[in-house]
Amino acid sequence: MYREKLPPVLFQLLSFFGLQLMPTVVVYLGLVSGFFSIRRSIFAPLSVIGIAVMAGAVVLEFVSDRAIHRFLREHKGENRTCDISVWQYSRHPNYLGEMSFWTGMYLYFLALCPEKWYMGLGFLGIIAVFLTVSIPMMEKHNSERRKDYEEYKQKTSMLLLLPPKKQGNKKAKAIFISAIILVVAAAGVLAALFYFGVLHFNCPDRNTYPVRGVDVSRYQGEVDWQTLSEEGIAFAFIKATEGSAYVDPNFEANWADASGTGLRIGAYHFFSFESSGLKQAENFRNAVKRVDGMLPPVIDVEYYGAFRSVKDIDADQIKKELRDLVDELTSEYGMRPVIYVDQASYETIVKGGFDDCDLWYRSVYSPVPEAADWTFWQYSNRHVLKGYAGQERYVDMNVFNGTAEEFGAYPDE
Repeated sequence: MYREKLPPVLFQLLSFFGLQLMPTVVVYLGLVSGFFSIRRSIFAPLSVIGIAVMAGAVVLEFVSDRAIHRFLREHKGENRTCDISVWQYSRHPNYLGEMSFWTGMYLYFLALCPEKWYMGLGFLGIIAVFLTVSIPMMEKHNSERRKDYEEYKQKTSMLLLLPPKKQGNKKAKAIFISAIILVVAAAGVLAALFYFGVLHFNCPDRNTYPVRGVDVSRYQGEVDWQTLSEEGIAFAFIKATEGSAYVDPNFEANWADASGTGLRIGAYHFFSFESSGLKQAENFRNAVKRVDGMLPPVIDVEYYGAFRSVKDIDADQIKKELRDLVDELTSEYGMRPVIYVDQASYETIVKGGFDDCDLWYRSVYSPVPEAADWTFWQYSNRHVLKGYAGQERYVDMNVFNGTAEEFGAYPDE
């Protein structure tokens, strides 16, 4: 088309940049997500969605190619438009398959590397090329060479798999509606499995992270610690205090009973933005007595209530009070506290100012960002275990970033 219209030099330039270089660059950008994905050793169940989309895309492309090859073989020389199999629902099902494959690769990448979401956006460039170049060119090509293409266009969706617009095709509509119902039902079942704790967004590899544990508070009610300790866990963090005065009503019983099992236990304090670090340290110190082999005390730093973001606090003052609390607990227990964070509190309060403390990172929907040097990872808040009967059906699950031998020696201060 362009060869006849353009001077040879211009055509060669167009061919090199437009037909050779640009697609190569766009595909490379799309592959960036795959490069980062294969570097992560953690499996996230949400990545199954990406795998399913890619698998479905490959099947769609295979079915599309088989159908058009069969059609051309059976109607050789007739110059007709293929309108069998998936081609009766879409004029470009093969392109839909290719675009879906790249989208699935991005979803897979997003599940494993959410903190690098922007690095995988190259797939949008691939989709843009299909929508603005490949499909319009094929539409023009087919319109010029196939006499029945205009009629085919009138009744067939350009890209998405939709029932033909011809009113009499009841079978095609029934198939399409059934497919929609099946997809919606499958999505509902999948959502229920996640909600009820059958499936989990994160599934850390047991070979990589063999040491697992829970954290509990009064919401788990009365705990049968012997039963809970047999649920494949090695440690438990127990809520002790909050702010300058509150003590969890179940802490004393939990601390005494848990210490009689083979679990290593630790106590955690919920940090208040409304009390001084010294008063909070006194509250924790009065409630938590040392036991042999105990884990370091934990300071839970999260936004809460009216304090929804860094805009609602005096960050410098909060950091000062947190430092006072860290120093007091270090002096009292002979080991530096672990600081529990989520993404917001880590980025705005803890990051860069408390590198002397180990990090316990909450990330229940995706792996911990690679930049965070964590010791404990709270990877789920919807596990169901035996051994407790409180108002909260679920318990938080955590892993230690190391081997069983390293955990046995932790903390090695």
